Amino acid sequence: MLISERTNTSTIERWCALVILALGALHCLAARQYLNADGMSYIEVAENLLHFGRESVNSYFSPLYSWMLIPLIALHPGPYWELPLVQCVNFAILILALACFRFFFRQLTLRFTPVSPAAWILIGYSMFAWCALYMISPRLMTPDMLYASILFLIFGLLLKIFAGDHSWRVAIVLGILWGGSYWFRAAFMPLFPF
Repeated sequence: MLISERTNTSTIERWCALVILALGALHCLAARQYLNADGMSYIEVAENLLHFGRESVNSYFSPLYSWMLIPLIALHPGPYWELPLVQCVNFAILILALACFRFFFRQLTLRFTPVSPAAWILIGYSMFAWCALYMISPRLMTPDMLYASILFLIFGLLLKIFAGDHSWRVAIVLGILWGGSYWFRAAFMPLFPF
């Protein structure tokens, strides 16, 4: 890849990321007073964790997402500002998911050299935008975007291992992520038998 071509692809990648973040911010802004049924339960679990401790943890709701909401609940924002603050958390999770996708996508690009790097970037980021903004959606108050983030990291590390990086550091980080993913979304972990 030539230097000008590499600069061109990094510019395209930055613009794609900015467009995704702008669309995600608009999603969160439009849904600032939207509350789904699971969102109410996660807020209630966070309130109970704040006031009563770990007795509030149950096997259905992700504990990490509720833990992320505790600092907001501790501010006592009032009914009008509670949901917009939760949407700010969802936007921060979207930023995390985009960073994790970027790591995964770079590992995938190193493994499979595309014919047209610019088209490859546009297709990859378009697919991420569609999945993150419309299938998972930052407006829903669920830990699904967190789980997508950890899956991007896990599969990025697996690609790194398949490429020949057999260091202990990669293996330890992979194990921590895999074990820690229970705290993101416990229901999906039995789906990965390897």
